[in-house]
Amino acid sequence: IRTAHELYVIPSSIEAVKDPAIQSDVRIKAAWEQLRHGKRMPVVPEMRAVWDAMRPAYQNVINGEMTPEEAAKAMQADAIKKIKEMKG
Repeated sequence: IRTAHELYVIPSSIEAVKDPAIQSDVRIKAAWEQLRHGKRMPVVPEMRAVWDAMRPAYQNVINGEMTPEEAAKAMQADAIKKIKEMKG
């Protein structure tokens, strides 16, 4: 519990998550709520294609070269293309 509190990480046991020191830490509590309601990222090789497709598009949004909507479409198309390339 002490390490989790010092490093702002979710403890490894459910009982530790219930500890008042953990429950009173807004950062850890927020991370726990996100973990409870979120979806896990798939552990598949195709995720590499997804990450590679995202990087240039979000950089273009940050640089003002694309709108978020354009970037989303580009990411999707590029991810599909890269996954097809991976699968041959």
